[in-house]
Amino acid sequence: MTAFRDMLQRDAERVFTNPNEFGEAATINGVAVQVVISGRKSETAEREDDRPGVVFESAVLNYPTGKLPLPRANREIDWNGDKWMVLSAADNNGLHRLEIYRERS
Repeated sequence: MTAFRDMLQRDAERVFTNPNEFGEAATINGVAVQVVISGRKSETAEREDDRPGVVFESAVLNYPTGKLPLPRANREIDWNGDKWMVLSAADNNGLHRLEIYRERS
């Protein structure tokens, strides 16, 4: 790793995901990590052609690389004891970024 990448990794762990800054404790696939959660939303199906009573939830999780292997898209993960599907996953300069979703009724 280059010195710059090392600095990014340290900043991801010490600053960005720090609970005193933006981070919060979470468990992903049984591993405790500090994450930054963004874009969390819930939407209900409202039109007749949608599935009535179904709630679509989504979120974006960012956590330091090296804590867990990067999950693959269209795979299930366990986030804080709940099952979610991975929409996309990327390694983003010291952080893993997961877009996840689930449906509830």
